[in-house]
Amino acid sequence: MYHPQSEYKVCDRHVWRSDQWDPMKYGRVFDPSQSFFAQFEKLWKEVPNVSLYNVNTTNSEYTNHCLNEKNCYMIFGSYENEDCLYGE
Repeated sequence: MYHPQSEYKVCDRHVWRSDQWDPMKYGRVFDPSQSFFAQFEKLWKEVPNVSLYNVNTTNSEYTNHCLNEKNCYMIFGSYENEDCLYGE
């Protein structure tokens, strides 16, 4: 979901959901003299982002924003599909 040359840090969803990285080390003190959105953007670029948002998928590595998918490929924003290709 992120371009390979994106300035955002991206990690595999299995790593992102694991204890292999410490989200607490990215804590920052809010500076009221600076714009909230500028500070948020800087933080967003430093904290790893999950590569794909999937829950309970089987053999469906190239799907995104999906739930309960099985044997699917290039599916986006769907749930409970099986043996599907290129869908939304």
